[in-house]
Amino acid sequence: MKQLLVDRNNSYRRATILDVGCNKGYFSAGVLNYLAPGFGTHSALLHAFHTVSYPASEAPCGVCQDCKESATADLAGLSVTPTEAVDVWCVEPSTFHRTAVTKARDATYGDPASAPVTKGGTTVRWHMVNSAVSNYSGTANFPVDCPNESCSLAETAGVAPVNITSVDAFTAEHALPYLDVLKIDTEGFDPAVLAGAYHTLKQHRAQVLVFEHVAWRTGTSLRQCLDYLEELHYDCYMDAPRLYKMTGCWDPRYAEKKWTNVFCVARGGTLEGEIHAMWRASQAGASAHEHTGWRLRRSQQH
Repeated sequence: MKQLLVDRNNSYRRATILDVGCNKGYFSAGVLNYLAPGFGTHSALLHAFHTVSYPASEAPCGVCQDCKESATADLAGLSVTPTEAVDVWCVEPSTFHRTAVTKARDATYGDPASAPVTKGGTTVRWHMVNSAVSNYSGTANFPVDCPNESCSLAETAGVAPVNITSVDAFTAEHALPYLDVLKIDTEGFDPAVLAGAYHTLKQHRAQVLVFEHVAWRTGTSLRQCLDYLEELHYDCYMDAPRLYKMTGCWDPRYAEKKWTNVFCVARGGTLEGEIHAMWRASQAGASAHEHTGWRLRRSQQH
């Protein structure tokens, strides 16, 4: 995912991120590190507020040290054309997380409707949405005061009714014709969210899809998710330091993992060839930039 953002950075003018299961907001902050570098390191900006909002026991930096993600080294030496505007839709049903992220959002990006902040030529509009996401619209019980990163619809203690929507319904309601990045992390409910994104995915209105498969929390196998996405003409890869293509290259060992981070790109889109070249380079043991010369070409073009 990081390699993809480096190479696509100068291609974005406007971008939309739909972050389903936004939690502490670090995924979107990580993407903004590349799309809106004029603000500085977004992950660190959020962390400065999270150290106050979250108790130390709840990993203010993120359980995977997400707050330390930075694009500084990746973008060094590149002449970056700033993205004009980025809309982040942070969908999170936990009142605890939503309150914490809203505090950081207000101070860093301003109110998206009335006073969005612009820095380095980029306007960031960070929208907070109180909702859970599945494959239907309605209500369900959710642990609304949950401060950790494993909150889900499977919980039974400390729950209260929350609204539920689907990706298809959400994009229609908010008039979002296209998503540059659709990220899903719902602690075992990702297959249901994928099902509720059927029309969005079928019409390739999400260029990049990122989701997490948690084998021990879902009744849907990773292979079933990949087959579903292949039918919708998405190629999927394991999101790891080295790329592993899973679509058309299934290895039974993938099913042995307790959880898997996956990213997919729509076939026929502008990214398909680039990500395939990255995968080939990874297979050959070379970095994608060494293999394609994109970093050099990008810096020479600006």
